[in-house]
Amino acid sequence: MLISYWLRLSVMFIMCSHFLLSQCDNSIFPLDQKMTTHDFMIWNTKNTSIKDDYYHGQAGPKEVEDYRLQTDAEGDLARTISVNIVSELEARYREENSEVRVNTIIDNINSYFSTKLRNTEKIIVEDENKGYTIHLFKCKDEVDSDKIEYKKELNMMVKKYLDDYESQMRKKNYSYAFKPLCKAYLLTKSAFVPMDEESKAQQKLDEYLGNILIEFEPEKIPDCSFGIRAPVVPVVSVSYGDLQNKIPMKSFKLIAKFSKGGNDWRDQKENFTLDRNGKSQIDLGIIESATQNQKVFIYPDTSGFFKDKDFPISNASKRALVKELDGVFKKRKTLEVSLSDKFKIRFTDDSYYLKCPEWLKPQIYDAVQKSLASSEDYELSEEDNINIYELRVTVKDKVSGSYKVSA
Repeated sequence: MLISYWLRLSVMFIMCSHFLLSQCDNSIFPLDQKMTTHDFMIWNTKNTSIKDDYYHGQAGPKEVEDYRLQTDAEGDLARTISVNIVSELEARYREENSEVRVNTIIDNINSYFSTKLRNTEKIIVEDENKGYTIHLFKCKDEVDSDKIEYKKELNMMVKKYLDDYESQMRKKNYSYAFKPLCKAYLLTKSAFVPMDEESKAQQKLDEYLGNILIEFEPEKIPDCSFGIRAPVVPVVSVSYGDLQNKIPMKSFKLIAKFSKGGNDWRDQKENFTLDRNGKSQIDLGIIESATQNQKVFIYPDTSGFFKDKDFPISNASKRALVKELDGVFKKRKTLEVSLSDKFKIRFTDDSYYLKCPEWLKPQIYDAVQKSLASSEDYELSEEDNINIYELRVTVKDKVSGSYKVSA
């Protein structure tokens, strides 16, 4: 009875060790990483069966063994691993009758393994004619262990960010709650393993964005002139809640953007931060597009959220967040800007505007006045502000029987 018990216990221990300990034989890799093409062919043939325990990636041949060659090899190894993981996930999703987001999964896997490839074995093959080729090997058992550790780390980080979000919301620090919420959302969208927190982060983000209230004063700016600084500096107010219970989003960072037309902002975007009352002025700058009816909308600035020192954030997750914000804020209240049908012109007989011989001045002045009055594109204006075009006419005495006119 006692022998039978210890026998069963030994079998269980051996089975557990099989899963806990790596089955890879790293002794097959030489201490001197460099080989000739001939030596590598011999090594490859000799260790064919053992190499099945490893994922393999390579890059080259290239004339120089440099950082780029190493990076390319790591990228190829990451893609090799991702193909295997995707196949496993596709089988699992088919069993669960779930939608397979293959491109997103591949992007997330590549993003993770491009920064988390640890404990790889390397062989550098040097060919006299072709140059260098780097071969990287990663134990399959270690990849399985990495995935388990990855999910554990990811869950802890997402929980930390969601807890931080909830804490800020309880304190009614709505502006400061946005960053940890976005971080939690980005991390769940970067995952290549199913996460319960993904739906929770999505729900929290939907609720948060749904409670942001935007107001412009004034809501419409008419009669702007193309090529001239907008005459009005509107104020945007952003609060959290509803019309009856508004709490200012103080110190909230935003971006203003033209959805139609444009101005002289760099990349048509301007970053600004709200004051303690949740307000900020938006200097519309110089309207550089002749689009008749233009719109300006605002959305939260997330430019500082796309990097995490502890965890890689995938491009797929960044696109997902941008899509979420676009879907919400492009439908919210916008600032309407309309351009005047005519260019407003200031012109008088003052020497600043009209420089010509005194005896000719009345004729020139009258001719310009009549021309502007009959124009469909220009109109005279006596408004006293800088947001208006100034017409200056210079007439020089006859040269070779003709007057020289510049305007």
